[in-house]
Amino acid sequence: MNALPNNLNRFMDDDGRINAWPGKRAKQMAILDYLVTNFERDRAYSEAEINETLKQWHTFGDWSLLRRELVDSNRLVRDDYGHQYQVGPAAPETTTDEGSENTIG
Repeated sequence: MNALPNNLNRFMDDDGRINAWPGKRAKQMAILDYLVTNFERDRAYSEAEINETLKQWHTFGDWSLLRRELVDSNRLVRDDYGHQYQVGPAAPETTTDEGSENTIG
């Protein structure tokens, strides 16, 4: 997983998990860029898989907020039925076909 800029470290715990959702939109986008690196490009994920990954990478208990924000910002795209998700066009290029080097589990 990519490191957050230093000015966002206060939103992370010692294990690299997001512990608070910032109020400023630019900081939210940086956190979304950080989170989306846990997903592989060109792979379909179920909603349950997305939720489980997001649960592992944050501590404030609102994975649905994070999932919605990832979709609304086109970092993840969802099929018309909401059953499958993929890394979207707005995800940073650091997200690769192999996925993130740092994963929990």
